[in-house]
Amino acid sequence: MKRIIFYVTLIALSSQLFAQSGTIIGRISDTDNNDPLIGANVIVQGTSMGAATDVDGHYTIQNVPVGAITITITYIGYEDQKQDLTLTLGETVTANIALAREAIQMETYVVTASRRRERVEDAPAAISVITQKEIRRESNTNLGDYLKQVKGVDFTQSGVDSYNLSARGFNSSFSSRLLTLTDGRMANVPSLRLIAYNVI
Repeated sequence: MKRIIFYVTLIALSSQLFAQSGTIIGRISDTDNNDPLIGANVIVQGTSMGAATDVDGHYTIQNVPVGAITITITYIGYEDQKQDLTLTLGETVTANIALAREAIQMETYVVTASRRRERVEDAPAAISVITQKEIRRESNTNLGDYLKQVKGVDFTQSGVDSYNLSARGFNSSFSSRLLTLTDGRMANVPSLRLIAYNVI
């Protein structure tokens, strides 16, 4: 008899717990073409609850506690996104979300005087890298404008479109001590023994 009472009580408690929860459903897609994103992760913040999208981009998260919650959506190659939701007792909330594509930043490798490929962080000398993202953001045809802000580089303007770059204290508008290579070849003008940065 006691065992039966225990089971009845357990069923009553579990049904009460399920009644105090809700369900989140939805679809995760690409903003550009509305294609489904397969395997996108949808996580309820502050809990271990979550789901991954299926082949159609749909997901379902059950037994989510009622109240104000935040879900986080992550997918490789796309920007992370957060969505605030409010659940009531036994409610099913639909959250369809479109993610925007994002460039993946990989580790930057350089070839230095050591003549081997290595990470920028492991290089023996100070190295600055101007990334493709920075060039796209500036969208300037003047090479000097990208190198102006690099630490240790002196920028000398000697005309409207004419300038010179130098490093390690050799600051002069006619200094040619800075070795500049373009695709592995010296970038200086042989007749002048100067580097015409404005034509690179």
